[in-house]
Amino acid sequence: MTGMAVPPVVTSLTVRFAGNAPTLAAGLAVSSFNAGIAVGSWIAGRALDSSLGLTGPALVGTVMAALALVPLAALGAIRATHTTAPSMPARTAVSATEPEADTARETETRHAAH
Repeated sequence: MTGMAVPPVVTSLTVRFAGNAPTLAAGLAVSSFNAGIAVGSWIAGRALDSSLGLTGPALVGTVMAALALVPLAALGAIRATHTTAPSMPARTAVSATEPEADTARETETRHAAH
């Protein structure tokens, strides 16, 4: 079921980052999916004809799914090492209209009076 959701998402991301050639990018994305289907079917057919028999296509599918997880894991690891905590904005000077400024002035006035 999730396999049906991947092509539209990948195609839209491809078009978003395509710059001046969104049509070419969409065409290449769809062509890559078609090539993957053709190559996967060919490999599974070869596995079916091998000594693996009926378990061959399932084994091919398992290996392909595992290989698809390798770049995903690599991207996740890269993202995890490059993610930094968001920096807090620098504190600016307190204006006279802010309550903190009034409190600070009152404290200074009390200290100066003693």
